[in-house]
Amino acid sequence: MDFELEVAFFVGGPTNTDNEQDHNQQHQQPRGRPLTLSEAQDRIFGYVLMNDWSARDIQKWEYVPLGPFTSKNFATTISTWVVTSMALEPFRCETSAGVQGGGGEPVPLEYLKDPNYGSYDVNLSVSIQPSSTS
Repeated sequence: MDFELEVAFFVGGPTNTDNEQDHNQQHQQPRGRPLTLSEAQDRIFGYVLMNDWSARDIQKWEYVPLGPFTSKNFATTISTWVVTSMALEPFRCETSAGVQGGGGEPVPLEYLKDPNYGSYDVNLSVSIQPSSTS
């Protein structure tokens, strides 16, 4: 068993459709459109710590020939608290990833370009201590 410390977020908001009136006339499920990064950031309610637990013994067995399936989604846990985006603003900084699409990386699609390309300077660590130790 292993785990990965990750940061996850909760997103909310209305369905992102361009023309709801046409949808009602056609009686079809509306098709959404991709959110821009600015729109997506406005919909983030808050952030949580997340652990993605993997069962490595199962992964080794199921990996050939199809790749990992159930071993990678063995369990997921999140923290008991939610940190709002506003609370993280004092920790906003430039990203260590460099320029969007720089360094040989593909240039993001237009709606994926982040006008505030950055990150948060938050140090995270995780450890597991058996209950038999102090």
